[in-house]
Amino acid sequence: MVSITDITTNVETTFDSMSLAAKSINAQSGQISLYFSRNQVKPFKNRYIFKLIDKPVIGEKIKEVESWRTGVKIEVLDLKNNVTTVYPSIRDTARSLNIVHSTVQKYIKLGVPYLGTYVFKKGRVLFLRLRPFRVDKISPF
Repeated sequence: MVSITDITTNVETTFDSMSLAAKSINAQSGQISLYFSRNQVKPFKNRYIFKLIDKPVIGEKIKEVESWRTGVKIEVLDLKNNVTTVYPSIRDTARSLNIVHSTVQKYIKLGVPYLGTYVFKKGRVLFLRLRPFRVDKISPF
């Protein structure tokens, strides 16, 4: 929820979304989003002050959420060091090597070494259980 205070009339209005708030003052929702991300204190258009308001949690909305995801085991052979490293997923492989995941996918498909250094090999599908986490607040967006 977003609150807009018009400093010329001293009227505060609350909206359910940034896009609704933006429409009310003939602005774009991205402008309001930037206002918050830049932690601005100066009034927007020298007239409006924005404030984010957390949505109230109604009833007992707190629950444990358990997350599962699948991953494809990737073996990476470093031809320079002759060392094989196993990663639980394509994205983890990409992060570790500072490349994009589509590059890993491409070189798995091609079957040729990436930069003449890394050979990617696809393994079996893994089911990774992520630790449970609590959902105890409704996002304002």
